[in-house]
Amino acid sequence: MKTARVDTVLLVLHGGVNHALLSHAITAGGYAFFGHLSQTTGCINALDVSKRAGNWVVHAINHSPPSPLHASVRNTTMELLYQQFLRFKADDME
Repeated sequence: MKTARVDTVLLVLHGGVNHALLSHAITAGGYAFFGHLSQTTGCINALDVSKRAGNWVVHAINHSPPSPLHASVRNTTMELLYQQFLRFKADDME
C-alpha cells in the first residue's frame, strides 16, 4: 500500500502553541521562547517545515486579512478581552 505525501497542512491552534512553533522556527530549533509575538485571534502564520529544524522557513506571522497591518489595535487579545470584561462588569453595577 502506497502512502500519500502531504504537502499542505492546516493547524488551528491556540496562541501559546503558535508562540512555541514560531519560536522553534525562528531559532532554528533552539530553546528560546518568544511569548511576546503578537497573535491576533484567527491570524495566519505561514511556515514551510522540514524534518530538520534549521530548514524551517517563516513566510508570514500574525497575518489577519481584514487588517493585515493591525494599525488600529495596540493591545493583545487578552488585554482587549479584559477591557471588554470591565465594560460589561461596569454595566452590571449600574
